[in-house]
Amino acid sequence: MIQIFGYGSLVNKSTWNFQTQMKQVELKGWTREWRQIVKLQGKEICALSIAPQPTSSIQGILLMSNKSIHDTLNNREIGYQTLSLNPETIFPPSCSNPIKISKETSDIITFAASESSKEWARKDAPILLSYIDVVVKGYFDLFGRKGVFDFFKSTKGWDLPILNDRKDPLYPRSIHLPKDFLNFIDEQIIVHTKKK
Repeated sequence: MIQIFGYGSLVNKSTWNFQTQMKQVELKGWTREWRQIVKLQGKEICALSIAPQPTSSIQGILLMSNKSIHDTLNNREIGYQTLSLNPETIFPPSCSNPIKISKETSDIITFAASESSKEWARKDAPILLSYIDVVVKGYFDLFGRKGVFDFFKSTKGWDLPILNDRKDPLYPRSIHLPKDFLNFIDEQIIVHTKKK
């Protein structure tokens, strides 16, 4: 049994089309980046990836994955490569001891930018606001407002181009959110853009 660490849209359970167990966790020694160029509907856009950073940590989820789920996610995460993660870097939230790995678990992996697509967002390959909305809602549902604040703080690249596609979303797993929540997201983007 493989476990998969999710740190972006996978955190939002509404983007799944399968049933599995999930754990909330924290990955130490890594940071999130807007640094993965992928093609979507013939257009280049920028998605999230992760990179090693000893002083940083990111919250996310661990999914229990059988072959069917693994194949589904491989097809979903086109342009990404799989990386093996050290179980000793994965902790339950607010805990000083690493998670316990069952004997049935053979590996913990995640999806990260491949070398051929590892580029920062740019004007002709922007970050989609509809994608940000999905990710932030996932963190809010699982980790609360503090989780959203931590998400923004532990992600690099908020000063890069963002395309407001909310009226006509390009992201295939886009969701409808109330205006006050969209305003909350916009406020966080502004705050973290100014910090750069």
